[in-house]
Amino acid sequence: MSDELDPSPSRDQRVDALIAAYLEAVDAGRAPDRRELLARHPELAGELEAFFADHDRVDQLAQPLRLPSPPPSQRTEPEEGVTGLHRAAEAATLAPREAPLIGPPLGTKVRYIGDYELLDELGRGGMGVVYKARQSKLNRLVALKMILAGEYAGEREVARFRTEAEAVARLQHPNIVQIFEVGEH
Repeated sequence: MSDELDPSPSRDQRVDALIAAYLEAVDAGRAPDRRELLARHPELAGELEAFFADHDRVDQLAQPLRLPSPPPSQRTEPEEGVTGLHRAAEAATLAPREAPLIGPPLGTKVRYIGDYELLDELGRGGMGVVYKARQSKLNRLVALKMILAGEYAGEREVARFRTEAEAVARLQHPNIVQIFEVGEH
């Protein structure tokens, strides 16, 4: 069998080590030059190019949900009881409130959507709104992202919203919010 079809563990370990080093550098804000990396390791070019293509695709899918990550020296621990999802949503920079509200505006009355008590509106984008909410059954603070109604939520937009949520739900990274639930209420 050829090396292409039956990679040895040492080859896999080398690829894994290069990918890990690449991701650590990216997380530290020092994205390595991909061409240089490929030139230094031509025997692993196929695996590295496949990784870069996958990485770019995930990056593209996650872009609408990604939040600016502070440099390591400025990162802080979340407040007690605040999930990473909530912390990430609070840090999000969304477009000004130009889109119509979903139902009546939040007032002094408590408003529930499913198991979620809406506490505050964190921001709006072209496709949705993010609320600070409390998940009643688990008594935890979360961010609740909802697609806008009406012309902003046609079949295409709902499908895109669901596809993005499914893609992000498969990711495990400290700088990408976690998806706990997707549904219609």
